[in-house]
Amino acid sequence: MTRNLIFFVFVIILSAIFISSLEFDYAKDENKTEKLPPKEKNIEAKNNRVYFEFDQRKVVVLRDLELYLSKANAKWSGKDKEDIANTLLDIEKEYGFNHILFLRIMKVESNFDIRAVSKDGALGLCQIQPKTAEFISLRSKSILPPKSLLFDPVINLRLSALYLEYLENKYKSLPKALSAYNFGPTRFSQLSTESGLSRTSYHFKLEKD
Repeated sequence: MTRNLIFFVFVIILSAIFISSLEFDYAKDENKTEKLPPKEKNIEAKNNRVYFEFDQRKVVVLRDLELYLSKANAKWSGKDKEDIANTLLDIEKEYGFNHILFLRIMKVESNFDIRAVSKDGALGLCQIQPKTAEFISLRSKSILPPKSLLFDPVINLRLSALYLEYLENKYKSLPKALSAYNFGPTRFSQLSTESGLSRTSYHFKLEKD
């Protein structure tokens, strides 16, 4: 009986020592996770700041998009709004074109009608000609979308941005690039040779809210 009691007390003491050591190790681990190295803290803070700034930009873009859609009395799905807002942010980051410029292009070209077709065959939000889509897809080494996909708002907007960037690089001037976007490069070259124009009635339409 005494021997069993001594053994039982011995087991209790060993268990208490083991549990105490586990708690000590856990406390050490907690302290490690609480105290990040300064470099990691800076990276985490920077990432949070970039995300916050991007999120704020998206709020602004969505607000402006909603305003233009309301003026045009255009009914878009929530997904289309989200997709176009993200695409406008990507375009702003990749090419430096402010989102307002493309909101105005969409307004003038199609009045935000995703299924718009012009009398000369231009399609979608930014009124992309199938031949223009083929040219810019080959030039950017991307896959040419089938004609039906030119109505996809994201594809249409991205092709428009690629095309405008090409024209701006060609003419070294955004006003000239916008004129060429409207008239077509061949017709714009003729007009600019004849009159030396760089700004046209198209610019006034774009500038008018």
